[in-house]
Formats: sequence, structure tokens, C-alpha cells
Amino acid sequence: MGGFGLPRTRFTRLTRRAVLTMTGAVLASALLAPGVAHAYTGYTVSWAGDNTYGQANVPSTLASGATDISAGFSHALAVKNGGVLAWGRNDSGQSTVPATATTGVTKVAAGTGHSLALKNGGVIAWGNNTTGEATVPAAATSGVVGIAAGGQFSAALKSDGTVVTWGQGTTQPSAGNVKAISASQYHLVMLKNDGSVVDWLYNAWKPVPNTVGLPITAIGAGWLSHIAMSADGHAFVWDASTTTIRSMPATFGVNVRAVAIGATYAAVTHTNGGLEVVRLNDLYSVTPPTVLQSGVDRAVMSSDNANVWIVAVK
Repeated sequence: MGGFGLPRTRFTRLTRRAVLTMTGAVLASALLAPGVAHAYTGYTVSWAGDNTYGQANVPSTLASGATDISAGFSHALAVKNGGVLAWGRNDSGQSTVPATATTGVTKVAAGTGHSLALKNGGVIAWGNNTTGEATVPAAATSGVVGIAAGGQFSAALKSDGTVVTWGQGTTQPSAGNVKAISASQYHLVMLKNDGSVVDWLYNAWKPVPNTVGLPITAIGAGWLSHIAMSADGHAFVWDASTTTIRSMPATFGVNVRAVAIGATYAAVTHTNGGLEVVRLNDLYSVTPPTVLQSGVDRAVMSSDNANVWIVAVK
């Protein structure tokens, strides 16, 4: 995912000038930058290239009122009035919401076959538990402010800036001073208070661009690439195995209010409420349906490695 004002330039090191002139889930996280006001209603839209498991079938009760959303591999979650709503694939019980997650929930995270909810500072988990991804450790039952669900692992961000992980390949990373987390099928990307980004992949740190001191406010973890956004609405994408900033269409990295990335696609919500989606292997711009061409508040993207699937709120 590549350069802000110079869309075809590759950077091996991000400078402050590059980012300010140059894309978590999301499984990607979707934090917002300052932008134009939207008449936000919480209307939830699902744009799915594949509807085998009912990914496009948003519950009718989400015509308004959604306060958080997350898309996993083949299922999605939303929060309305403090309760979790789920749709899509349910072969592991990932879309069967437990009674404990029907009130008091503020955030959700959908993984491949499991789901997470944040309630009163503690994590609730359900669905597939083959590698312990739905067995919440004691450290994640209080003081949690953020959650992320990967393929077969889970993560919780604590109020003291530490990160708790459990499930597949999650030897505890020694990261502190973290302010945001995002998970993909295999990666856990963390944004630190100094603006730096770290990437944890199955018990090993991966190389990342140098963003220390830059005003990074949002991150998104993908399969092969990751995305980040700065406070002034610029975005960039980098290759997950190197520090290379990917070249992107000229419009992609500017006037951005939210970011999202999946396995093979990346998306930004622009400050004018329009959604821009790019296929990463060939930079083909995918035209969203009319309902997502304006008025979008934020969007998240599935980790499906074959199809585009975006859940958005307006």
C-alpha cells in the first residue's frame, strides 16, 4: 500500500514529510480522522462478493443504531443498544451470541471461527476454540480497552498499554505503551504511543516502516499488507514482509477518515463519505455499490482471501 502525493514512489523509510504528503477488520481497526460531518444513524450495509454463508444478510434491526462493527472470515458482528448482533457463517457457533453479550457491550471483534466482545472492561469469547482462542485468560477479564480477533488467536489491549494474547502462536509479545491493536489471519499489528508500529507474526517480530514521531492514529492488519492513517487524514499501505510502502492510486491516501484492509483488498473511507476500494495485486479500483459511494461513516473489511467483503455504517 504506497506514497501519499507521489503515488508511484516507493519509500523504504517513512519521513514526516512523506507521510504528511502521502492505508485493523477488519479484521482491521477503523479509527476516525477529523473530517466532514455525517448524519450518522448507525445504518449497517454489507457488500459481499460471496454470500454462501449469508454474509450480505444484515439483520433488519441494524437499519439504524449500530455503534461498532467487525467482519471476520465469513461472519460479522455489530453492537446495537449494548447487545451483539451476528450474521453469516455459524459452523463453530461464532454467530450464536451468548446471553452475556446481549447487554453492556461496547466493542466487538470477529475472527475466522470465533468472536469477541468487550463488556465492562472484560473480554467475552465464543465460537471455535481449537487452539484456545475462545478461552479468555484472567488478565483479559478486567482493564481491557481494545480487542482484536485473528485467525485462531485473540488479543486484548489493556488500559496500561500492555497487550494480552491467547490462542494459536501467541507467546506473549513484550510490547508496552500500545494504544491500538489490529489482527488479521496471522498478524497482530500494534500502534504505540510514540507513533511507532510493531507487527507480531506467530512468535516473531516482523519488519515495519519507521513511523516514530509521526501522527499515526489508526492501523489495520492484513494478510500480506497492512494499512495506517495519520491524524490529518493521510493513509499508506506497506508490505507485511518488508518495510516497502506500496504504490497506490493517487486518490487513495488523501482526505481519509477511516481505513480497512483484508487479504487481497484495501479500503479507505474519505472525508466526503465515499468509499474507495483497491485490489492489491494489480491496483484495480473496485467500484462500490451506490449505497457506499456517499454518506459512509466507517467501514471494516473481511479477511476472506478470495472475495471482497465490506461491512460499513452510515
